[in-house]
Amino acid sequence: MQVVSIAEERRVFWPAFVDWHACASDEEIEQLEHSLTAIQSSPHQPIVLVLKHAIENDQLKQQLPTSLIDRLAAAKWPTSAVVN
Repeated sequence: MQVVSIAEERRVFWPAFVDWHACASDEEIEQLEHSLTAIQSSPHQPIVLVLKHAIENDQLKQQLPTSLIDRLAAAKWPTSAVVN
């Protein structure tokens, strides 16, 4: 298993997320907002960590917009195990 830093996780995540967000429909943005509200245990959690957790959990992953999951997967995110 490849181990990557949190900085590397973020370096891969943000361009893919911004690209998705720029092209997402209003309905997809609303779906993401609703999903984040349901998934987050705290509104102050970084979106990178919340989405990583959601994508690794099949039940939570189903709540996310498919186009977001596909865009992040195309960017090969999330990467494998992370170390600080």
